[in-house]
Amino acid sequence: MAVPYTFGTATASIPLSQLDSNFATVITLGNTAIQLGNTVTTLNNMTLANVTISSGNVTLTNVAVTTANVTTANITTAVIGTATITTSTITSSNVTTANITTANITTDNITSGTVSTSLTLSYGTANAVAYLNGSKVVTTGSALTFDGTNFATTGTATATKLIPTGTSVTGNGMYLPATNAVGISTNGTNAVYIDASQNVGIGIVPSAWSVIKPVQVGYAALGAYLTNLYSTINTYFDGSNWKYITTDYACRYQQSSGQHQWYTAPSGTAGNTATFTQVMTLDNSGNLLVGTTTVVNTGKVISAFNGSSAVGFVANDTASASGGVYYGCSLNGTFIGSVQRVGATSAVVYNTTSDQRLKSNITDSNSVLPTLMNVKVRQYDWTDGDFHQEYGFIAQELEPILSGVVTKGKTDDDMWQLDYSRLTPHLVKAIQEQQALITSLTDRIAALEAA
Repeated sequence: MAVPYTFGTATASIPLSQLDSNFATVITLGNTAIQLGNTVTTLNNMTLANVTISSGNVTLTNVAVTTANVTTANITTAVIGTATITTSTITSSNVTTANITTANITTDNITSGTVSTSLTLSYGTANAVAYLNGSKVVTTGSALTFDGTNFATTGTATATKLIPTGTSVTGNGMYLPATNAVGISTNGTNAVYIDASQNVGIGIVPSAWSVIKPVQVGYAALGAYLTNLYSTINTYFDGSNWKYITTDYACRYQQSSGQHQWYTAPSGTAGNTATFTQVMTLDNSGNLLVGTTTVVNTGKVISAFNGSSAVGFVANDTASASGGVYYGCSLNGTFIGSVQRVGATSAVVYNTTSDQRLKSNITDSNSVLPTLMNVKVRQYDWTDGDFHQEYGFIAQELEPILSGVVTKGKTDDDMWQLDYSRLTPHLVKAIQEQQALITSLTDRIAALEAA
């Protein structure tokens, strides 16, 4: 039976009674010919409006969507060959698997989207970090990258880098050389290194300091612990001992308990314990102690030394100045005595102030010769040193006679002292008295001989 109607040329509805027995009548949807008896799952070049797909798998090869307003889309599997979407407003989208070969989206407003598996983008720079540019467009580039291990910014004038692992650094920036450690590099080398104990090294990895927190530059360091300050050369404190950093001498200065303390150690081997000697101290009373830590006889400047091999105090005039003062004494700013070079010679004099402006009630001294006749001149052996002295005085014997030349001890344990130079005025006065007596006797003898 011939079919009088075909779907391709029909201008009105076709009664089912007019269809052929096997539904072989061909209809065209878009540019796809479909026989009603066949199953066709792919339609090409179609524009769909107000389409709802409740279930099943759909493959769209060439789909042009002018405006798509999707309130809720739950898509289990979507395979899209090529999709050109001019405007898309999606309120909520849950996509389990989406395989999109090519998608050109001009405007896309997505309120909420969930991607449950991996998402692959075919554009952008590998390992690049995506960010919004000034136009709020998602952008990537080589200037900001992260490969899963290293985060870096490159391609700029400074070429700064942040490298989370490893000790090798190029460029300038921060790096993490070890667990709980932070470093800063400049010009490709370590500039600052802060280890896990907060020890800081500048241009060097700091030594294994403990307790004391230092800033170490090369083999020198400045550190602190509580109220103590430390300045060191070639040594560090490991919590128990001071150790050598390298094989050489070591020095240490510290402020502790209000004191300034200086220490030295002989040359030692790197890593070995350094044995320090406290060589000088400025204590909290202002006493300067050299070679000792103990104040002796209330002295303000103490020098402890081995007299068999050293001199306790030396003043060396390197300019060879004529009349140079080696040691001066001052009272409230007034010069009252000195040890001074004699002109340009190699001799020195011990000067005591004797200025007339410092004296009053000036008269001739009383006779001293009878007093001196009571002075006992002794010979004796010193109890220390096995030395015999032929002529000398005993301070305790001289003090009642010439008290002005003897200095008593301030305590019973202090030794009495005698200034032999202070005997000079007494001796001069005695000579004058003797000379007057000699002159008188000479005159009397001369008169008697002339009679």
